[in-house]
Amino acid sequence: MSNKIKSEKNHKPMKTIPSNFESVPLGNKSESTCSPKIESWDFRGIILNSPKKIRISDEFILPLCGTHQLSELFINKFKKYDHEIVIVVTDTSTYKSYSGKLSKPGFKSEDYAKAIGSDEELERNTVGGWFNIDVFDYVKSLPEKEGKYIIYATIGDLKSNVVEVEIGIEKGNTPAPRQPRPNF
Repeated sequence: MSNKIKSEKNHKPMKTIPSNFESVPLGNKSESTCSPKIESWDFRGIILNSPKKIRISDEFILPLCGTHQLSELFINKFKKYDHEIVIVVTDTSTYKSYSGKLSKPGFKSEDYAKAIGSDEELERNTVGGWFNIDVFDYVKSLPEKEGKYIIYATIGDLKSNVVEVEIGIEKGNTPAPRQPRPNF
């Protein structure tokens, strides 16, 4: 694992494998070095990426980067489609699952303007985007503890790939309770 680095969103230092997650700014909708790449214009869905291992020193953090590409026809089903993305985390030791939407209560955004055209045209036209989050900021019920977790995301009837991550605590450290951070 590499040296500790703080991100632009001021999350506490952590060590990750791979190390590129240590410097990803969390809480934004921009492409990052950890953003999954979509290889085909025909792809519809969400792809996730996370570190394989995290070693916490000061505060529990679980970075998750996502890329989505959806047809305008699919997006027309929602008023605020990015608010409909659900993150699901399962603790592999208890098999208990926790979930949260990719928006915070009280978050204000404008409704998505419905695309106009034939179903064929709308299916061909895509809308894409990214997110870089600390899962603990969106899945509020997720306990702050060491363990192995599987994570996936859904929107409507689409399900992302599944990522696995192991969270541990650096020897000699006692993580402090999490402080609230602004989300996008």
